Amino acid sequence: FFFFLPPIVVLLSMAPPAKALFSRNSNGSDTDDKEFLIPEHMQNNARVVHWIRQYVSIVAGCVAGVLGLTNVVGFLVYPLFQLLAILIILSKTNSNVDKYFMSTANAAFGGFFDGAMTYLLFWTFVYDIAHLF
Repeated sequence: FFFFLPPIVVLLSMAPPAKALFSRNSNGSDTDDKEFLIPEHMQNNARVVHWIRQYVSIVAGCVAGVLGLTNVVGFLVYPLFQLLAILIILSKTNSNVDKYFMSTANAAFGGFFDGAMTYLLFWTFVYDIAHLF
């Protein structure tokens, strides 16, 4: 139970939109719609994406290890689970990623390789426990 608690906390901690729309002048008239960024929200959202990718990498490594996947098939599991991470991010942002991040590409693929070593560690560790010992 406690293993799944941190991912749930991370998923619930996505900050409000990092971009806000400012539509009133100082004199109160609606002239130019300007967008401004909230740095604290952007930092929090980047941190949440990082941890989502780390947890997905751990789960992917455990799945690949338990299933006994080796060679190229084992390495193909990582991109598939990272696609799952992208879907989690899309669902968390209600498919409006530009509102929460600087760019869609940054949210989708930024940090793609951050979890690769975590995946490799858990893949080999769980494989060794499940199939060698």
